Amino acid sequence: RGIFMKVMTDIEDRDTYFVVFFPMNKIEEVGQQVSDIFLSERECVTDGARKNGFKYILLNKCEDEFTKKGIYDDWKKEKEEYEGKKKTLGEVQRNELEEELEFRRILIKKQVLGNIRFIGELFKQKMLKEKAIHFCIQSLLKVTVEKSGRMVAEDYSDMDDEDHEAVCKIFGTVGDKIDNHKSQENINFYFEIIAKLSDDKALNARSRFMYKDLMDLRRNRWKARREEETAKTLDEIKKDFEKEERQAAQQSQQYSGNQHRGGRDHRGGNMARDSKRHMDRGSDRKGNVNERRRDSFQHSGGMTARPSPRIESDGFEQVTGKQPSMLSRSNFQQAPPKSKRGGMNAQHTQQLAPSSAPPVPKSATKSSFPVLSREKLEARAKSLVVDFMQDMSNINELLLSMDELANTPNAGFIITQTNLDSAIDCKDDVREAIIRMISVLYKYNKLSPIDIQKPLEEIVEFVDSFLIDSPNTIKHVGTMISEFLHVKAIDIDWLCATCEKFKGTTAQKFFPEMICLAIVSLKAKFGIGEARDTFQSHKAALTNVLGIEIYKDVVDAQLS
Repeated sequence: RGIFMKVMTDIEDRDTYFVVFFPMNKIEEVGQQVSDIFLSERECVTDGARKNGFKYILLNKCEDEFTKKGIYDDWKKEKEEYEGKKKTLGEVQRNELEEELEFRRILIKKQVLGNIRFIGELFKQKMLKEKAIHFCIQSLLKVTVEKSGRMVAEDYSDMDDEDHEAVCKIFGTVGDKIDNHKSQENINFYFEIIAKLSDDKALNARSRFMYKDLMDLRRNRWKARREEETAKTLDEIKKDFEKEERQAAQQSQQYSGNQHRGGRDHRGGNMARDSKRHMDRGSDRKGNVNERRRDSFQHSGGMTARPSPRIESDGFEQVTGKQPSMLSRSNFQQAPPKSKRGGMNAQHTQQLAPSSAPPVPKSATKSSFPVLSREKLEARAKSLVVDFMQDMSNINELLLSMDELANTPNAGFIITQTNLDSAIDCKDDVREAIIRMISVLYKYNKLSPIDIQKPLEEIVEFVDSFLIDSPNTIKHVGTMISEFLHVKAIDIDWLCATCEKFKGTTAQKFFPEMICLAIVSLKAKFGIGEARDTFQSHKAALTNVLGIEIYKDVVDAQLS
Protein backbone atom coordinates (compact mmCIF):
# COMPACT_ATOMS: atom_id res chain seq x y z
CA ARG A 1 0.00 0.00 0.00
CA GLY A 2 3.01 2.28 -0.32
CA ILE A 3 5.31 4.03 2.16
CA PHE A 4 4.29 5.94 5.26
CA MET A 5 6.11 9.26 5.83
CA LYS A 6 5.98 11.56 8.82
CA VAL A 7 7.75 14.92 9.24
CA MET A 8 8.71 15.66 12.86
CA THR A 9 10.36 18.61 14.58
CA ASP A 10 12.72 18.79 17.51
CA ILE A 11 11.11 20.10 20.72
CA GLU A 12 14.14 22.22 21.63
CA ASP A 13 15.07 23.33 18.12
CA ARG A 14 11.99 24.15 16.11
CA ASP A 15 14.06 24.85 12.98
CA THR A 16 15.27 21.25 12.80
CA TYR A 17 13.09 18.65 11.08
CA PHE A 18 13.21 14.87 10.83
CA VAL A 19 11.57 12.57 8.31
CA VAL A 20 10.35 9.13 9.44
CA PHE A 21 9.23 6.61 6.83
CA PHE A 22 8.55 2.87 6.60
CA PRO A 23 6.58 0.45 4.38
CA MET A 24 2.89 0.23 5.12
CA ASN A 25 3.10 -3.56 5.54
CA LYS A 26 5.19 -3.01 8.70
CA ILE A 27 2.75 -0.62 10.31
CA GLU A 28 1.74 -3.05 13.08
CA GLU A 29 5.38 -3.92 13.82
CA VAL A 30 6.24 -0.23 14.19
CA GLY A 31 3.13 0.46 16.29
CA GLN A 32 1.95 3.42 14.26
CA GLN A 33 -1.80 4.00 14.13
CA VAL A 34 -3.03 4.88 10.65
CA SER A 35 -6.57 5.79 9.75
CA ASP A 36 -8.35 4.85 6.58
CA ILE A 37 -8.31 7.06 3.52
CA PHE A 38 -11.30 9.39 3.48
CA LEU A 39 -12.81 11.09 0.47
CA SER A 40 -14.45 13.91 2.40
CA GLU A 41 -14.05 15.87 5.63
CA ARG A 42 -17.47 14.72 6.85
CA GLU A 43 -16.49 11.07 6.45
CA CYS A 44 -13.27 11.70 8.37
CA VAL A 45 -15.06 13.48 11.25
CA THR A 46 -17.68 10.71 11.52
CA ASP A 47 -14.99 8.02 11.71
CA GLY A 48 -13.02 9.99 14.29
CA ALA A 49 -16.08 10.50 16.46
CA ARG A 50 -16.87 6.79 16.34
CA LYS A 51 -13.36 5.65 17.21
CA ASN A 52 -13.05 8.16 20.04
CA GLY A 53 -16.48 7.41 21.48
CA PHE A 54 -16.98 5.74 24.84
CA LYS A 55 -18.34 2.48 23.43
CA TYR A 56 -15.44 2.02 21.01
CA ILE A 57 -12.81 2.75 23.65
CA LEU A 58 -14.56 0.50 26.20
CA LEU A 59 -14.73 -2.45 23.80
CA ASN A 60 -11.12 -2.00 22.75
CA LYS A 61 -10.05 -1.93 26.39
CA CYS A 62 -11.96 -5.15 27.10
CA GLU A 63 -10.35 -6.79 24.07
CA ASP A 64 -6.88 -5.67 25.15
CA GLU A 65 -7.42 -7.03 28.68
CA PHE A 66 -8.74 -10.34 27.36
CA THR A 67 -5.88 -10.90 24.90
CA LYS A 68 -3.20 -9.69 27.30
CA LYS A 69 -0.45 -12.28 27.60
CA GLY A 70 1.63 -13.16 30.61
CA ILE A 71 -0.60 -11.53 33.20
CA TYR A 72 0.80 -13.95 35.80
CA ASP A 73 4.44 -13.75 34.62
CA ASP A 74 5.59 -11.17 37.19
CA TRP A 75 3.77 -13.00 39.97
CA LYS A 76 5.28 -16.37 38.97
CA LYS A 77 8.74 -14.81 38.84
CA GLU A 78 8.38 -13.41 42.36
CA LYS A 79 6.97 -16.77 43.51
CA GLU A 80 10.06 -18.58 42.18
CA GLU A 81 12.36 -16.05 43.85
CA TYR A 82 10.54 -16.57 47.14
CA GLU A 83 10.77 -20.36 46.89
CA GLY A 84 14.52 -20.01 46.26
CA LYS A 85 15.19 -18.00 49.41
CA LYS A 86 12.40 -19.45 51.56
CA LYS A 87 14.71 -21.55 53.73
CA THR A 88 16.84 -18.53 54.65
CA LEU A 89 13.89 -16.48 55.96
CA GLY A 90 12.40 -16.42 59.42
CA GLU A 91 8.88 -17.66 60.11
CA VAL A 92 7.44 -14.13 60.35
CA GLN A 93 8.99 -13.08 57.02
CA ARG A 94 7.80 -16.26 55.33
CA ASN A 95 4.24 -15.74 56.53
CA GLU A 96 4.22 -12.11 55.40
CA LEU A 97 5.59 -12.91 51.94
CA GLU A 98 3.22 -15.85 51.48
CA GLU A 99 0.23 -13.69 52.44
CA GLU A 100 1.35 -10.94 50.08
CA LEU A 101 1.84 -13.35 47.18
CA GLU A 102 -1.51 -15.01 47.81
CA PHE A 103 -3.23 -11.60 48.05
CA ARG A 104 -1.75 -10.51 44.72
CA ARG A 105 -2.72 -13.79 43.08
CA ILE A 106 -6.32 -13.33 44.21
CA LEU A 107 -6.35 -9.75 42.88
CA ILE A 108 -5.10 -10.88 39.46
CA LYS A 109 -7.64 -13.69 39.42
CA LYS A 110 -10.47 -11.28 40.30
CA GLN A 111 -9.34 -8.94 37.53
CA VAL A 112 -9.35 -11.73 34.92
CA LEU A 113 -12.69 -13.21 35.95
CA GLY A 114 -14.23 -9.78 36.40
CA ASN A 115 -13.27 -8.82 32.85
CA ILE A 116 -14.81 -12.05 31.55
CA ARG A 117 -18.03 -11.34 33.43
CA PHE A 118 -18.03 -7.74 32.18
CA ILE A 119 -17.67 -8.88 28.56
CA GLY A 120 -20.62 -11.20 29.05
CA GLU A 121 -22.74 -8.41 30.51
CA LEU A 122 -21.85 -6.13 27.57
CA PHE A 123 -23.11 -8.84 25.21
CA LYS A 124 -26.37 -9.13 27.18
CA GLN A 125 -26.81 -5.38 26.76
CA LYS A 126 -26.29 -5.84 22.98
CA MET A 127 -23.08 -3.82 22.96
CA LEU A 128 -21.14 -6.83 21.66
CA LYS A 129 -21.90 -9.21 18.83
CA GLU A 130 -22.23 -12.94 19.44
CA LYS A 131 -19.18 -13.47 17.25
CA ALA A 132 -17.02 -11.77 19.90
CA ILE A 133 -18.31 -14.14 22.61
CA HIS A 134 -17.48 -17.18 20.45
CA PHE A 135 -13.99 -15.75 19.91
CA CYS A 136 -13.49 -15.51 23.70
CA ILE A 137 -14.72 -19.08 24.27
CA GLN A 138 -12.58 -20.46 21.46
CA SER A 139 -9.52 -18.65 22.80
CA LEU A 140 -10.06 -20.07 26.30
CA LEU A 141 -10.75 -23.64 25.11
CA LYS A 142 -7.86 -23.57 22.59
CA VAL A 143 -10.17 -24.01 19.58
CA THR A 144 -9.08 -22.88 16.13
CA VAL A 145 -11.36 -22.25 13.16
CA GLU A 146 -10.12 -23.33 9.73
CA LYS A 147 -10.82 -21.40 6.56
CA SER A 148 -13.58 -23.88 5.75
CA GLY A 149 -15.29 -22.92 9.00
CA ARG A 150 -14.59 -26.27 10.69
CA MET A 151 -13.53 -26.03 14.32
CA VAL A 152 -10.54 -28.00 15.60
CA ALA A 153 -9.70 -28.61 19.25
CA GLU A 154 -6.02 -28.12 20.07
CA ASP A 155 -4.08 -29.42 23.06
CA TYR A 156 -5.62 -27.91 26.20
CA SER A 157 -2.96 -29.22 28.58
CA ASP A 158 -1.46 -25.74 28.95
CA MET A 159 -4.72 -24.28 30.28
CA ASP A 160 -4.28 -23.08 33.86
CA ASP A 161 -6.87 -23.06 36.66
CA GLU A 162 -7.93 -19.50 35.84
CA ASP A 163 -8.69 -20.48 32.23
CA HIS A 164 -10.96 -23.30 33.40
CA GLU A 165 -12.78 -20.99 35.77
CA ALA A 166 -13.06 -18.30 33.08
CA VAL A 167 -14.76 -20.78 30.72
CA CYS A 168 -17.34 -21.59 33.39
CA LYS A 169 -17.78 -17.91 34.21
CA ILE A 170 -18.49 -16.81 30.65
CA PHE A 171 -20.95 -19.67 30.03
CA GLY A 172 -22.63 -18.95 33.34
CA THR A 173 -23.09 -15.33 32.24
CA VAL A 174 -24.22 -15.69 28.60
CA GLY A 175 -24.99 -19.40 28.17
CA ASP A 176 -28.73 -18.93 27.92
CA LYS A 177 -28.25 -16.24 25.26
CA ILE A 178 -25.88 -18.07 22.89
CA ASP A 179 -27.25 -21.61 23.28
CA ASN A 180 -29.75 -21.27 20.44
CA HIS A 181 -30.58 -23.02 17.20
CA LYS A 182 -28.27 -20.77 15.20
CA SER A 183 -25.20 -21.61 17.31
CA GLN A 184 -26.19 -25.17 18.25
CA GLU A 185 -23.30 -26.78 16.36
CA ASN A 186 -20.70 -24.54 18.00
CA ILE A 187 -22.13 -24.98 21.51
CA ASN A 188 -22.24 -28.77 21.11
CA PHE A 189 -18.60 -28.74 20.04
CA TYR A 190 -17.61 -26.65 23.07
CA PHE A 191 -19.42 -29.00 25.43
CA GLU A 192 -17.76 -32.05 23.89
CA ILE A 193 -14.47 -30.52 25.02
CA ILE A 194 -15.96 -29.58 28.41
CA ALA A 195 -17.17 -33.17 28.91
CA LYS A 196 -13.63 -34.46 28.29
CA LEU A 197 -12.19 -31.88 30.69
CA SER A 198 -14.69 -32.85 33.40
CA ASP A 199 -13.34 -36.43 33.34
CA ASP A 200 -9.67 -35.54 32.90
CA LYS A 201 -7.87 -36.81 36.01
CA ALA A 202 -4.94 -34.50 35.21
CA LEU A 203 -7.10 -31.55 36.28
CA ASN A 204 -7.68 -30.79 39.94
CA ALA A 205 -10.99 -31.82 41.47
CA ARG A 206 -12.21 -28.22 41.74
CA SER A 207 -11.93 -27.60 37.97
CA ARG A 208 -13.57 -30.93 37.13
CA PHE A 209 -16.50 -30.21 39.42
CA MET A 210 -16.93 -26.73 37.93
CA TYR A 211 -17.25 -28.30 34.48
CA LYS A 212 -19.72 -30.88 35.78
CA ASP A 213 -21.76 -28.07 37.35
CA LEU A 214 -21.69 -26.24 34.02
CA MET A 215 -22.96 -29.32 32.18
CA ASP A 216 -25.75 -29.69 34.73
CA LEU A 217 -26.60 -26.02 34.27
CA ARG A 218 -27.03 -26.53 30.52
CA ARG A 219 -29.15 -29.64 31.04
CA ASN A 220 -31.32 -27.55 33.35
CA ARG A 221 -31.82 -25.00 30.54
CA TRP A 222 -29.43 -22.53 32.14
CA LYS A 223 -31.51 -22.14 35.29
CA ALA A 224 -29.39 -22.23 38.43
CA ARG A 225 -30.61 -24.49 41.20
CA ARG A 226 -29.97 -21.72 43.69
CA GLU A 227 -30.82 -18.10 42.99
CA GLU A 228 -27.74 -15.89 42.73
CA GLU A 229 -27.62 -12.82 44.94
CA THR A 230 -27.70 -9.65 42.84
CA ALA A 231 -28.05 -5.95 43.47
CA LYS A 232 -31.59 -4.95 44.42
CA THR A 233 -33.64 -1.79 44.05
CA LEU A 234 -34.94 0.09 47.08
CA ASP A 235 -38.44 -1.26 46.44
CA GLU A 236 -37.14 -4.85 46.37
CA ILE A 237 -35.19 -4.31 49.57
CA LYS A 238 -38.29 -2.85 51.23
CA LYS A 239 -40.44 -5.82 50.15
CA ASP A 240 -37.81 -8.29 51.41
CA PHE A 241 -37.61 -6.50 54.74
CA GLU A 242 -41.39 -6.52 55.18
CA LYS A 243 -41.47 -10.22 54.33
CA GLU A 244 -38.75 -10.96 56.90
CA GLU A 245 -40.61 -8.93 59.52
CA ARG A 246 -43.78 -10.98 58.95
CA GLN A 247 -41.82 -14.22 59.15
CA ALA A 248 -40.08 -13.03 62.30
CA ALA A 249 -43.40 -12.18 63.95
CA GLN A 250 -44.83 -15.60 63.07
CA GLN A 251 -41.73 -17.38 64.33
CA SER A 252 -41.70 -15.37 67.54
CA GLN A 253 -45.35 -16.26 68.16
CA GLN A 254 -44.50 -19.91 67.56
CA TYR A 255 -41.64 -19.67 70.03
CA SER A 256 -43.93 -18.07 72.61
CA GLY A 257 -46.38 -20.95 72.15
CA ASN A 258 -43.57 -23.46 72.60
CA GLN A 259 -42.57 -21.75 75.84
CA HIS A 260 -46.11 -22.15 77.22
CA ARG A 261 -46.01 -25.84 76.28
CA GLY A 262 -42.62 -26.22 77.91
CA GLY A 263 -40.85 -26.78 74.58
CA ARG A 264 -37.69 -25.24 73.13
CA ASP A 265 -37.29 -23.25 69.95
CA HIS A 266 -34.75 -24.22 67.34
CA ARG A 267 -34.77 -22.55 63.99
CA GLY A 268 -34.31 -24.32 60.69
CA GLY A 269 -34.99 -23.71 57.04
CA ASN A 270 -32.99 -23.04 53.90
CA MET A 271 -33.00 -19.24 53.96
CA ALA A 272 -29.81 -17.27 53.35
CA ARG A 273 -27.68 -16.61 56.40
CA ASP A 274 -28.22 -12.86 56.53
CA SER A 275 -32.00 -13.24 56.20
CA LYS A 276 -32.12 -15.60 59.16
CA ARG A 277 -30.15 -13.18 61.27
CA HIS A 278 -32.59 -10.39 60.45
CA MET A 279 -35.36 -12.70 61.59
CA ASP A 280 -33.54 -13.27 64.85
CA ARG A 281 -33.44 -9.52 65.39
CA GLY A 282 -37.17 -9.44 64.74
CA SER A 283 -37.60 -12.17 67.35
CA ASP A 284 -35.69 -10.01 69.83
CA ARG A 285 -38.14 -7.17 69.34
CA LYS A 286 -41.03 -9.56 69.83
CA GLY A 287 -39.27 -10.97 72.90
CA ASN A 288 -39.24 -7.50 74.47
CA VAL A 289 -43.02 -7.37 74.11
CA ASN A 290 -43.31 -10.71 75.87
CA GLU A 291 -41.04 -9.43 78.64
CA ARG A 292 -43.28 -6.40 79.18
CA ARG A 293 -46.25 -8.75 79.36
CA ARG A 294 -44.50 -10.74 82.07
CA ASP A 295 -43.74 -7.53 83.98
CA SER A 296 -47.40 -6.54 83.76
CA PHE A 297 -48.41 -9.96 85.05
CA GLN A 298 -46.01 -9.63 87.98
CA HIS A 299 -47.34 -6.20 89.01
CA SER A 300 -50.94 -7.42 88.78
CA GLY A 301 -50.27 -9.87 91.58
CA GLY A 302 -49.58 -12.99 89.53
CA MET A 303 -46.12 -13.26 91.13
CA THR A 304 -43.82 -11.19 93.31
CA ALA A 305 -42.22 -8.31 91.43
CA ARG A 306 -38.43 -8.31 91.27
CA PRO A 307 -36.16 -5.44 90.26
CA SER A 308 -34.75 -5.98 86.79
CA PRO A 309 -30.95 -6.27 86.71
CA ARG A 310 -29.11 -3.60 84.73
CA ILE A 311 -27.37 -4.72 81.51
CA GLU A 312 -23.99 -3.29 80.62
CA SER A 313 -23.08 -2.28 77.04
CA ASP A 314 -21.16 -5.53 76.49
CA GLY A 315 -24.17 -7.64 77.41
CA PHE A 316 -23.13 -8.62 80.96
CA GLU A 317 -25.57 -8.39 83.86
CA GLN A 318 -24.92 -6.20 86.85
CA VAL A 319 -26.66 -7.80 89.84
CA THR A 320 -27.94 -5.46 92.56
CA GLY A 321 -29.41 -5.97 95.99
CA LYS A 322 -28.43 -8.79 98.34
CA GLN A 323 -28.05 -11.47 95.68
CA PRO A 324 -24.63 -13.09 95.63
CA SER A 325 -22.49 -12.46 92.54
CA MET A 326 -23.11 -14.82 89.67
CA LEU A 327 -19.36 -15.37 89.41
CA SER A 328 -18.86 -15.86 93.14
CA ARG A 329 -16.63 -18.80 94.02
CA SER A 330 -19.17 -19.84 96.66
CA ASN A 331 -21.54 -20.80 93.88
CA PHE A 332 -19.20 -23.47 92.52
CA GLN A 333 -21.05 -26.63 93.45
CA GLN A 334 -20.96 -29.84 91.54
CA ALA A 335 -24.13 -31.08 89.88
CA PRO A 336 -24.81 -34.11 87.73
CA PRO A 337 -24.87 -33.49 83.95
CA LYS A 338 -28.07 -33.17 82.03
CA SER A 339 -29.40 -36.40 80.64
CA LYS A 340 -30.90 -35.06 77.43
CA ARG A 341 -30.25 -32.34 74.92
CA GLY A 342 -32.68 -30.29 72.86
CA GLY A 343 -32.69 -29.26 69.28
CA MET A 344 -32.75 -32.62 67.42
CA ASN A 345 -34.92 -35.67 67.41
CA ALA A 346 -34.33 -37.75 70.53
CA GLN A 347 -32.84 -40.77 68.82
CA HIS A 348 -30.16 -38.89 66.88
CA THR A 349 -29.38 -36.71 69.88
CA GLN A 350 -28.71 -39.70 72.08
CA GLN A 351 -26.40 -41.13 69.45
CA LEU A 352 -24.29 -37.97 69.30
CA ALA A 353 -24.34 -37.14 73.03
CA PRO A 354 -21.13 -37.98 74.92
CA SER A 355 -21.42 -41.12 77.01
CA SER A 356 -20.57 -39.21 80.16
CA ALA A 357 -20.20 -35.45 80.62
CA PRO A 358 -18.12 -33.84 83.39
CA PRO A 359 -20.02 -32.25 86.29
CA VAL A 360 -21.05 -28.62 85.88
CA PRO A 361 -21.20 -25.82 88.45
CA LYS A 362 -24.57 -24.87 89.88
CA SER A 363 -25.69 -21.37 88.91
CA ALA A 364 -28.33 -18.95 90.07
CA THR A 365 -32.07 -19.32 89.44
CA LYS A 366 -32.93 -19.26 85.72
CA SER A 367 -35.70 -16.70 86.18
CA SER A 368 -33.18 -14.10 87.40
CA PHE A 369 -31.42 -13.90 84.05
CA PRO A 370 -32.53 -11.27 81.48
CA VAL A 371 -33.37 -11.79 77.81
CA LEU A 372 -30.64 -10.22 75.65
CA SER A 373 -31.15 -8.66 72.25
CA ARG A 374 -29.33 -10.07 69.23
CA GLU A 375 -26.74 -7.28 69.30
CA LYS A 376 -25.97 -7.72 73.00
CA LEU A 377 -25.84 -11.48 72.62
CA GLU A 378 -23.30 -11.19 69.80
CA ALA A 379 -21.22 -8.85 71.98
CA ARG A 380 -21.43 -11.40 74.81
CA ALA A 381 -20.37 -14.18 72.40
CA LYS A 382 -17.17 -12.30 71.54
CA SER A 383 -16.42 -11.44 75.17
CA LEU A 384 -16.77 -15.12 76.10
CA VAL A 385 -13.85 -15.93 73.82
CA VAL A 386 -11.72 -13.09 75.19
CA ASP A 387 -12.33 -14.22 78.79
CA PHE A 388 -11.73 -17.87 77.92
CA MET A 389 -8.39 -17.07 76.26
CA GLN A 390 -7.14 -15.41 79.46
CA ASP A 391 -7.44 -18.68 81.36
CA MET A 392 -8.52 -21.73 79.37
CA SER A 393 -8.28 -23.94 82.45
CA ASN A 394 -11.02 -21.99 84.27
CA ILE A 395 -13.97 -23.80 82.73
CA ASN A 396 -16.31 -22.97 85.61
CA GLU A 397 -16.26 -19.26 84.73
CA LEU A 398 -17.19 -20.13 81.14
CA LEU A 399 -20.06 -22.36 82.21
CA LEU A 400 -21.47 -19.79 84.64
CA SER A 401 -21.32 -17.12 81.95
CA MET A 402 -23.21 -19.45 79.65
CA ASP A 403 -25.84 -20.11 82.33
CA GLU A 404 -26.60 -16.39 82.46
CA LEU A 405 -27.96 -16.69 78.92
CA ALA A 406 -30.50 -19.35 79.85
CA ASN A 407 -33.52 -17.11 79.20
CA THR A 408 -32.31 -15.81 75.82
CA PRO A 409 -33.81 -17.76 72.91
CA ASN A 410 -31.33 -19.50 70.60
CA ALA A 411 -28.40 -18.29 72.70
CA GLY A 412 -26.33 -21.39 71.98
CA PHE A 413 -26.93 -21.19 68.24
CA ILE A 414 -26.11 -17.46 68.00
CA ILE A 415 -22.97 -17.77 70.14
CA THR A 416 -21.72 -20.66 68.00
CA GLN A 417 -22.66 -18.92 64.76
CA THR A 418 -20.97 -15.64 65.70
CA ASN A 419 -17.75 -17.27 66.83
CA LEU A 420 -17.45 -19.82 64.01
CA ASP A 421 -17.90 -17.03 61.46
CA SER A 422 -15.13 -15.09 63.21
CA ALA A 423 -12.91 -18.18 63.31
CA ILE A 424 -12.69 -18.24 59.51
CA ASP A 425 -10.74 -14.99 59.36
CA CYS A 426 -8.83 -14.44 62.59
CA LYS A 427 -5.46 -15.24 64.17
CA ASP A 428 -4.56 -18.87 64.76
CA ASP A 429 -4.60 -18.63 68.56
CA VAL A 430 -8.06 -17.03 68.56
CA ARG A 431 -9.38 -19.68 66.16
CA GLU A 432 -8.00 -22.46 68.37
CA ALA A 433 -9.62 -20.90 71.43
CA ILE A 434 -13.00 -20.56 69.68
CA ILE A 435 -13.07 -24.19 68.56
CA ARG A 436 -11.95 -25.42 71.97
CA MET A 437 -14.49 -23.24 73.78
CA ILE A 438 -17.37 -24.59 71.66
CA SER A 439 -16.17 -28.15 72.29
CA VAL A 440 -16.08 -27.54 76.04
CA LEU A 441 -19.58 -26.07 76.04
CA TYR A 442 -20.85 -29.08 74.15
CA LYS A 443 -19.15 -31.56 76.49
CA TYR A 444 -20.78 -29.83 79.47
CA ASN A 445 -24.21 -29.89 77.82
CA LYS A 446 -24.37 -26.11 77.37
CA LEU A 447 -24.72 -26.50 73.60
CA SER A 448 -26.92 -28.97 71.74
CA PRO A 449 -25.81 -30.75 68.54
CA ILE A 450 -28.06 -28.49 66.45
CA ASP A 451 -26.40 -25.39 67.98
CA ILE A 452 -23.16 -26.53 66.33
CA GLN A 453 -24.50 -28.27 63.24
CA LYS A 454 -26.60 -25.40 61.91
CA PRO A 455 -23.83 -22.71 61.93
CA LEU A 456 -21.34 -25.22 60.49
CA GLU A 457 -23.83 -26.10 57.75
CA GLU A 458 -24.14 -22.39 56.87
CA ILE A 459 -20.36 -22.10 56.54
CA VAL A 460 -20.28 -25.12 54.22
CA GLU A 461 -23.10 -23.62 52.13
CA PHE A 462 -21.43 -20.21 51.78
CA VAL A 463 -17.82 -21.44 51.72
CA ASP A 464 -17.14 -19.74 48.36
CA SER A 465 -18.12 -16.38 49.88
CA PHE A 466 -15.79 -16.91 52.84
CA LEU A 467 -12.96 -17.79 50.44
CA ILE A 468 -13.02 -14.29 48.97
CA ASP A 469 -11.78 -12.80 52.25
CA SER A 470 -9.91 -15.82 53.64
CA PRO A 471 -8.02 -18.07 51.19
CA ASN A 472 -7.47 -20.69 53.93
CA THR A 473 -11.19 -21.15 54.60
CA ILE A 474 -11.25 -24.81 53.51
CA LYS A 475 -8.41 -25.65 55.89
CA HIS A 476 -10.16 -23.95 58.81
CA VAL A 477 -13.46 -25.70 58.05
CA GLY A 478 -11.61 -29.01 57.96
CA THR A 479 -10.19 -28.26 61.43
CA MET A 480 -13.67 -27.49 62.77
CA ILE A 481 -15.11 -30.69 61.29
CA SER A 482 -12.34 -32.82 62.81
CA GLU A 483 -12.82 -31.32 66.29
CA PHE A 484 -16.60 -31.67 66.27
CA LEU A 485 -16.31 -35.23 64.96
CA HIS A 486 -14.01 -35.99 67.87
CA VAL A 487 -16.46 -34.69 70.51
CA LYS A 488 -19.36 -36.31 68.57
CA ALA A 489 -21.25 -33.05 68.04
CA ILE A 490 -21.44 -34.19 64.40
CA ASP A 491 -20.90 -37.51 62.68
CA ILE A 492 -20.10 -38.71 59.16
CA ASP A 493 -23.78 -39.27 58.39
CA TRP A 494 -24.44 -35.60 59.12
CA LEU A 495 -21.42 -34.55 57.03
CA CYS A 496 -22.56 -36.63 54.04
CA ALA A 497 -26.16 -35.39 54.39
CA THR A 498 -24.91 -31.78 54.39
CA CYS A 499 -22.82 -32.39 51.26
CA GLU A 500 -25.80 -34.02 49.55
CA LYS A 501 -27.96 -31.04 50.49
CA PHE A 502 -25.67 -28.62 48.66
CA LYS A 503 -24.88 -30.76 45.63
CA GLY A 504 -25.22 -28.71 42.49
CA THR A 505 -24.22 -25.48 44.25
CA THR A 506 -20.92 -23.64 44.10
CA ALA A 507 -19.97 -25.30 47.39
CA GLN A 508 -19.85 -28.79 45.86
CA LYS A 509 -16.44 -28.37 44.25
CA PHE A 510 -14.85 -27.83 47.68
CA PHE A 511 -16.20 -31.03 49.31
CA PRO A 512 -13.23 -33.31 48.43
CA GLU A 513 -10.64 -30.85 49.74
CA MET A 514 -12.75 -30.13 52.82
CA ILE A 515 -13.06 -33.81 53.73
CA CYS A 516 -9.39 -34.42 52.98
CA LEU A 517 -8.28 -31.63 55.32
CA ALA A 518 -10.68 -32.87 58.01
CA ILE A 519 -8.95 -36.27 57.88
CA VAL A 520 -5.52 -34.63 57.99
CA SER A 521 -6.51 -32.57 61.04
CA LEU A 522 -8.09 -35.57 62.79
CA LYS A 523 -4.93 -37.63 62.23
CA ALA A 524 -2.66 -34.87 63.48
CA LYS A 525 -4.66 -34.18 66.67
CA PHE A 526 -6.13 -37.53 67.66
CA GLY A 527 -4.17 -40.16 65.76
CA ILE A 528 -4.68 -42.20 62.61
CA GLY A 529 -6.59 -44.85 64.57
CA GLU A 530 -9.45 -42.49 65.36
CA ALA A 531 -9.39 -41.14 61.80
CA ARG A 532 -9.77 -44.66 60.40
CA ASP A 533 -12.53 -45.58 62.85
CA THR A 534 -14.41 -42.39 61.97
CA PHE A 535 -14.19 -42.45 58.17
CA GLN A 536 -13.59 -46.02 56.96
CA SER A 537 -16.79 -47.33 58.54
CA HIS A 538 -18.81 -44.94 56.32
CA LYS A 539 -17.30 -45.82 52.95
CA ALA A 540 -20.67 -46.21 51.20
CA ALA A 541 -21.96 -42.79 52.29
CA LEU A 542 -18.69 -41.04 51.44
CA THR A 543 -18.47 -42.78 48.07
CA ASN A 544 -21.99 -41.59 47.27
CA VAL A 545 -20.89 -38.00 47.93
CA LEU A 546 -17.41 -38.05 46.39
CA GLY A 547 -17.53 -40.84 43.83
CA ILE A 548 -15.35 -43.93 44.01
CA GLU A 549 -12.32 -42.39 42.29
CA ILE A 550 -12.20 -39.29 44.48
CA TYR A 551 -12.87 -41.45 47.54
CA LYS A 552 -9.72 -43.44 46.72
CA ASP A 553 -7.70 -40.27 46.06
CA VAL A 554 -8.90 -38.52 49.23
CA VAL A 555 -9.93 -40.98 51.96
CA ASP A 556 -7.96 -44.13 51.13
CA ALA A 557 -4.82 -42.15 50.35
CA GLN A 558 -4.94 -40.32 53.69
CA LEU A 559 -5.80 -43.36 55.81
CA SER A 560 -3.44 -45.87 54.18
